[in-house]
Amino acid sequence: GFRPHPDGFSFFNTGVPDSFNNAMFGTSVNGPKNMDADAMRSLMGKRVCLEKQDAGPCTLTLAAKQWMVSANQSMAGGHCFGFASTAAELFNRVLSPAQFQPGAQDTFDLGLQTPVSRKIARNMASQFAMDVMDYRTSPREAVELLRKALVPGATPYTLFILWGGGGHALTPYALYDKGDGKYDIAVYDNNYPDAQRAIRVDTRKNTYRYLVMTNPNGDPEIASGVIGLVTTDVMPGKKQCP
Repeated sequence: GFRPHPDGFSFFNTGVPDSFNNAMFGTSVNGPKNMDADAMRSLMGKRVCLEKQDAGPCTLTLAAKQWMVSANQSMAGGHCFGFASTAAELFNRVLSPAQFQPGAQDTFDLGLQTPVSRKIARNMASQFAMDVMDYRTSPREAVELLRKALVPGATPYTLFILWGGGGHALTPYALYDKGDGKYDIAVYDNNYPDAQRAIRVDTRKNTYRYLVMTNPNGDPEIASGVIGLVTTDVMPGKKQCP
């Protein structure tokens, strides 16, 4: 099944300034390109265009343009939900690496450039057009859902966590029974490309713990708040304008 290599991206979750990818890959410190008119049409349908067409030119309505600008600005802190859900779509063959970069065989082959950056931004913005809390579960329920849904060749969910210090989204791909009601949910964490990481769940206590701190000079930060699973198949669909 899915593994961070080669099914995750080779570059880091992007923000502004994008110092990590700039240092590693020489990309712009201003980050990659976010949503444009075509990405907005993919997200919300042809009604965002003055032309009201499914293809061809798209001149955004004033409301659609303002929403896009606001959404793009909101991504300055990161694109984790877009990374996690786009990686899942690529693994599920809803998307193909080659459609974003000629010759790319795996997600890991893709460079941090358009058009894949716009797809990541489009999927990141999808959470702004739906209530992700509708997908909230308990840690115990998350284990049971993954136990049933994780089958070879499929990545059925984007997993999100919320805690006092913020939120993050990851791609869950395996479940490890550690005994005594404890489980590890193996995740591709877009803050840690090419790394194997896990969320520790205690189903008896109905709790989870996950190290989210990315700065090695900082104090450890452990997430243990809200957890939820958004189904991958909702991502391609059109969203209602909020």
